[in-house]
Amino acid sequence: PGFARQHTLRDIFPGFDLQSWDNAEQALAEDDRHLLFWRERDVEAHEDQQLPDNPLILDTPDVDSVARVNWERADHIRQTADVLVAVLTQQKYNDAAVREFFRKAAIENKLVLLVFNQCLLPEDEEYWPIWVETFCRETGIRPAALFIAPSDRRAAEANALPFYERPWPLPAGYTPPAEDQPHDLMRELSDLRFGEIKLQTLLGSLKQLTDSDVGIPEWLNQI
Repeated sequence: PGFARQHTLRDIFPGFDLQSWDNAEQALAEDDRHLLFWRERDVEAHEDQQLPDNPLILDTPDVDSVARVNWERADHIRQTADVLVAVLTQQKYNDAAVREFFRKAAIENKLVLLVFNQCLLPEDEEYWPIWVETFCRETGIRPAALFIAPSDRRAAEANALPFYERPWPLPAGYTPPAEDQPHDLMRELSDLRFGEIKLQTLLGSLKQLTDSDVGIPEWLNQI
């Protein structure tokens, strides 16, 4: 609440035409412009949820969308964000577009939280490490934290889906806990130290600018 009075949103989100959010149907209309709809949290309507005030949450278009314009929009959001929450599934974790998006995030030194969604538990405890290892190997991502979420449509529709933390890389001889304690992802985001994260991202950008193959040295060589 009050974010728009303290910050110039157009400076924070370059590349977007900002529109005030009136209803969810707005985002479904086709438009050649890169539109970003925004709204502030209604404190009175969410008193029972105790949501933290510091995270600013952005939802990207599907990075594997058939509409290539959505890839560009997702890139704009990735470049703006301090933290990325990668929500993967067994069907999507190794798609070419997904790999490309997160390879860029790895080069930019973004902090990534990994959520493997729609897991059949406990059956997939044997398989999710294979999927995560493949994703990390193909993208260069080293997740700051890893969570798995069960395949539970009713819980998802009720906004009550549990998220269970898992270590990564897996320690030798690891076995899943007998009793899982769910984590609050919003609280996990709120507790992050964003000053350190922004410095980490800035260093990643400087590394890319000075890279001899893709940065300023290569531009000078071409000139």
